[in-house]
Amino acid sequence: FMYGNYDGKKNLPEFDLYVDVNFWTSVTFRNASENVIKEILSFAESETVHVCLVNKGTGTPFISALELRPMNSSIYGTEFGRNVSLVLHQRWDTGYLNGTGRYQN
Repeated sequence: FMYGNYDGKKNLPEFDLYVDVNFWTSVTFRNASENVIKEILSFAESETVHVCLVNKGTGTPFISALELRPMNSSIYGTEFGRNVSLVLHQRWDTGYLNGTGRYQN
């Protein structure tokens, strides 16, 4: 999410994100040029996934980008099965010696 004062109001929005009916996270900005990234791994129960932005009364919610990727569920197993989502807590860069790592096209 990148606000960048796109609406000319200089009013940092704050809103909640839901996946289907389940609360995911809140989006807040410290300044207009801050880039806020939110990531989640969630199993789709059907052909349709709803990502809902819930207004908290401090500006209009918006999305700068939304990426959906098919994932191999066997590498993300949990003791709770497919009934939970995995939310990014922290990312560690262990370093690539040559080149960069990225999701294949």
